[in-house]
Amino acid sequence: MLYAVDIHIFVAEDDEHIGNAIKAFLLDAGYSVELCANGQAASERLYEKKFHLAILDIMLPGMDGQE
Repeated sequence: MLYAVDIHIFVAEDDEHIGNAIKAFLLDAGYSVELCANGQAASERLYEKKFHLAILDIMLPGMDGQE
């Protein structure tokens, strides 16, 4: 059984306020969260580490969330 602290979530959001709000909400819920603000950096990080869930902004700089 996985507990919230065992769930690793990746968030790619270039709007600082929105990204920080999402991260704070997920941290308060007990999840482990990593935040990134650039599409290219997000793509690289997603290949480096495994996450249980990725939340991607569609309009990221560098590479959009659909790519």
